[in-house]
Amino acid sequence: MTDKSNQVRLDRLKSQARKGDAELAWVIGEGYLDGRICIPGEVLPVRKNRKVAEYWLRIASEQGNADAMLELSSVITTYGEPRWKEAFAWEVKAMELGASFAEYDAAITASALGRRKVAYRLLTASFPKHPGETSLLLGICLYAGYGCHRDLEQAQRYFLRAAASCANLDKDRVDALFFVNAIRHGVSFSVEKHIGIARPKKIFDQDSASLFKRLSRNPALSSPAKQALAETLDSEAWQRQSRCQLRSGEAEKRGG
Repeated sequence: MTDKSNQVRLDRLKSQARKGDAELAWVIGEGYLDGRICIPGEVLPVRKNRKVAEYWLRIASEQGNADAMLELSSVITTYGEPRWKEAFAWEVKAMELGASFAEYDAAITASALGRRKVAYRLLTASFPKHPGETSLLLGICLYAGYGCHRDLEQAQRYFLRAAASCANLDKDRVDALFFVNAIRHGVSFSVEKHIGIARPKKIFDQDSASLFKRLSRNPALSSPAKQALAETLDSEAWQRQSRCQLRSGEAEKRGG
């Protein structure tokens, strides 16, 4: 398909989307994020443009597409100055429409807004649908007393579930294992600075490698904490994560 015929086809799709095809407007918005618009049997290349993507995601959201609402929320909190209040409003609407990850996304946004109890309540609501993704965050909330009463026994249950979940990446399993070991050895580890504003898209705002390296260099680290750290670093999940990081670093060097 030539550039001219591509443009003609794209103009027709946009016209159709403006007339009320919310799903198509969502696809167009996604396309401007990805660099290609994928419709059944056809792929139209476009230049990536976050502002154009936001425009079409907003059209789709206003037309009632819940998936577009969540994608729009992600865009307006990832690029430029985060618009958390607007994002939360869209996520609430997506929840009302039954979008799968709406409670989870809204919990992260509520955390960014400092609404701790709301964040914890939304994570709890999301747990039955997405136990793998939610277990670690619920464990951290209960460990820290973030939006709820501190409950180490219940936190331990969530951490164990997160460590065993196939839905989680090795990094999340390692994070969960560290807290499992910390609780078992009676280590009180402050996670307050890892929750909320610093990088709200990830409540546990620290990658395991940086966290554990910093801990291991701390001369004031207690013996129980050292034991919890050592047992975590001996875990199979940590070994896999370390190998992946090594391969990634080698690939970047070759690419450079």
